Amino acid sequence: MSLPDSTVVAIRTAGLTDAYWGRRLRVDDKTIREARIGLTYRHVPTPPDTAPREGTGSTYAIRRGLPQRAVLRKARRQWR
Repeated sequence: MSLPDSTVVAIRTAGLTDAYWGRRLRVDDKTIREARIGLTYRHVPTPPDTAPREGTGSTYAIRRGLPQRAVLRKARRQWR
């Protein structure tokens, strides 16, 4: 079964699991995984990631006006 290009773009950008797409499209998870990582459907361009990311890096600290040490302490507390 050949997947439409729009579906391949959705697989690559939606952030859903391979198992979800496999069940939804009734194909093997391996087919989905290969399309997602680019082993197949190489002709389909992947759009750039435009979703804003929240993290604990220096940009997180700079945007909030925090010293970077405070951000690192907060991150360590979250992982305990």
